[in-house]
Amino acid sequence: MGRMKKTIFLLIMMTGMIMACSSPKSKPEADKPKVDIPELILTRFANIYPTAEQPEWKFGKNRTFEVSFIQDKQDCRVTFLADGSVERTEVKADISSLPPQVSAFVSESLGVKKIDGASKVVDGFGTLTWKISINQADYLFSSDGQLIGKMDTESGTESTQ
Repeated sequence: MGRMKKTIFLLIMMTGMIMACSSPKSKPEADKPKVDIPELILTRFANIYPTAEQPEWKFGKNRTFEVSFIQDKQDCRVTFLADGSVERTEVKADISSLPPQVSAFVSESLGVKKIDGASKVVDGFGTLTWKISINQADYLFSSDGQLIGKMDTESGTESTQ
């Protein structure tokens, strides 16, 4: 009988070990692909935004690196080129800060009363534009409020005016 107990004990132990080795990883971050950001870009980001909180990196289009973070209680997104230069910076903006021409265009040309969201966008050359979101579409405006173009956020297609 002693030998039978040892055999059963060994079978239970082996079954437990097999189940432990074959179970899926329980950590959600283990399933997330790690974004490998070059040291040059990480250093550049840290120098420009030393107080950035909760940075989340991802690969952007055309071999760029995008980071979303919080700076001074504002949602920000910066796109870096591979050489470490900033391609574009986007900061959430209060809708009341939009140029009056934007609101006029939205109400008169689109017949819409509510803007879902707004952002101030600055490209690598320092050019300011405004981006607004309305019903699954983004509209781009110049710094003085003139319509530049529209982008359908679902399909990713852009049309220029």
